Amino acid sequence: MPTFIRHPSVIAYKKYPREYDSNQIAKLMSLRMCKYKSPFPPDILRNIQDGALVSPNLKNKYKNYVRGYLGL
Repeated sequence: MPTFIRHPSVIAYKKYPREYDSNQIAKLMSLRMCKYKSPFPPDILRNIQDGALVSPNLKNKYKNYVRGYLGL
């Protein structure tokens, strides 16, 4: 891995945040455009949430969703 890469994966907080309700997700799954794999391990989910809160690229709207979910 090149030295400028700090993690083996990345979340593009600026470019790809999306909002889907359960009906939209069900439709995407029926079209095979997404699929359920397995729950995130709690530590990985928390890393994603922490990254969202400190990202300079994520809109405050989405940061507020994360804060609300975490009870912050």
